[in-house]
Amino acid sequence: MTAGADVQLLNSSGSVIASSTNGGTASESITSQLSAGTYYIRVYPYTGDTNYNLAVSATTATVTPGYSA
Repeated sequence: MTAGADVQLLNSSGSVIASSTNGGTASESITSQLSAGTYYIRVYPYTGDTNYNLAVSATTATVTPGYSA
């Protein structure tokens, strides 16, 4: 990036549930455990205009219920 940009993770209603606001041209990153659903990523300039590359990944987790002895 040639100028700063920040990133927000939004739920399906458009509410911010996580954000990354690193200073300058440092890379932004959000890591979060989410329930199944629809989410949006918002990239917005902090200062000036900038080009950016966006990479998104998701994995599913299988939860095996435990038991008490």
